[in-house]
Amino acid sequence: MSLAWTLVVVLAELALVLAAVLGWMAFRALRRRRAERAAVEALVARVNGSREERLRRLAERLSGAGLEEQEAAERAAELLRARTAFCQRLLDLYFQRDHETLGRLDELLEGLLE
Repeated sequence: MSLAWTLVVVLAELALVLAAVLGWMAFRALRRRRAERAAVEALVARVNGSREERLRRLAERLSGAGLEEQEAAERAAELLRARTAFCQRLLDLYFQRDHETLGRLDELLEGLLE
């Protein structure tokens, strides 16, 4: 066998190994993205799906804590909007690797609790 032919065979084998590794990496990336998408969809479903029930329970707790019924309903809606915004920021932080939001995470949480 000539040196040129041996070199062609070695390069072909290297290309096959590289293609297999890249295929495996692409498969893992797609599987991870599907898992991330499923987790986000589940979170959104929980946040939006139980919104009315959560609003009602929160308003009841606030009215039980001494707020009038109308004020408790308004405050409950406000708190749920803040919670939704916080969840959205967390998702942005996760997907976009938003370093600015990460640095302000404690502020965002404090804003939610105020």
